[in-house]
Amino acid sequence: MRVRRKKQFPFGKGVKWYLNVGRGDGHDFLDYASGYFDAANLVSKHIIDSRDASGEIALQVGIYPVLYLYRQATELALKHFIYDKPNAAPLRKSHNLEKLWKEARPEIQTMLEQNGGKNEMKALKKLDKFIARMHAADPSGEAFRFPEDLQRAKYLQEFKEINLEPIYKSSKEAGETLIWFADARTEIRADEYEAMQELECN
Repeated sequence: MRVRRKKQFPFGKGVKWYLNVGRGDGHDFLDYASGYFDAANLVSKHIIDSRDASGEIALQVGIYPVLYLYRQATELALKHFIYDKPNAAPLRKSHNLEKLWKEARPEIQTMLEQNGGKNEMKALKKLDKFIARMHAADPSGEAFRFPEDLQRAKYLQEFKEINLEPIYKSSKEAGETLIWFADARTEIRADEYEAMQELECN
């Protein structure tokens, strides 16, 4: 079979080979979610640890990209649970975290009831709070991307202040929990497949 040659990325070839990212077979929703969470964590940590003027400037201009990264990471993680399974429904255009969580949560809860314990159920309840807060801050998925809506009304005007520290702490924890649950689901599926194979061989 003829292998199609891949094109050069539009920004060109870099000099430092160790900064290359090979596409391979591509990445899934969870890979993208992990990347967004990691990027947001790195930027947040840098801003929080920078106690000089540069940190203050970075906070003023960086808070919205950071919030966007965390929200996008959360959306991608939820879509991983919804779409990364056999016979999944076709992809739908939705940025509503509340609705996505309502769709993704039952499978996670069932998995934890069958295979988890108190710590896992406690983590699930923390996710409930985190996703509710992120949805309340930006229900449409637009407020962290644009300063105003199509009617020229400013976003986020109802909030008197936005503090990065609790956003960083809760978002970092939520990201770790979502990836933990996703990895657990992968392991459970692998065990179930292995058990099925053994039954067929016997």
